[in-house]
Amino acid sequence: MTKSVRSLVTSASARVVMKIYSYENQVLAGTIFHPYGNRIFYFRDVVELMSVLEQIYDQLSFPQAANTYRSFRPTVKKRSKRLSQLKTGGDFMNPVPPELEKSKEKASFLVHVQFRQHATWQGTITWVNKGVTQQFRSVLEMIRLMTEAVESDNPERSGFPLPMEAEKPEDSPAGEKD
Repeated sequence: MTKSVRSLVTSASARVVMKIYSYENQVLAGTIFHPYGNRIFYFRDVVELMSVLEQIYDQLSFPQAANTYRSFRPTVKKRSKRLSQLKTGGDFMNPVPPELEKSKEKASFLVHVQFRQHATWQGTITWVNKGVTQQFRSVLEMIRLMTEAVESDNPERSGFPLPMEAEKPEDSPAGEKD
């Protein structure tokens, strides 16, 4: 009698380490290290970042997606095949450019996606460089937290000012009319 060996997927498998190496024209680029698959994935922008993470979570089936996305392509239903792709890099692995490997990281984050509900992600993000942890309620909020962290370390940042830094119009004294 043979026993089937089943790999366990725990909450820890939903944790990744992101390192941001480039932030130009409000575009984040860096690497994602996923300990479960022991792989490093490169992303050139936030769309690639989300795509890589979504594929990792889909392959693990964890965190369980509350919604199934519509697609023009047929879906892969065999979990064991998807897990083996994750461990070997699968078809979504981008090679890390040599110039990126030599550059200094701008920020590191430990991201733990705990839920995938309402067609987005919820979890915690820790800015490793400062030891600060925040919860996020959506992918957009997670990206905004990452962008805010990278911008705060760069006094000559490019892009739009944060809302709290926007210049306020001069207050006119009460009672004056044009």
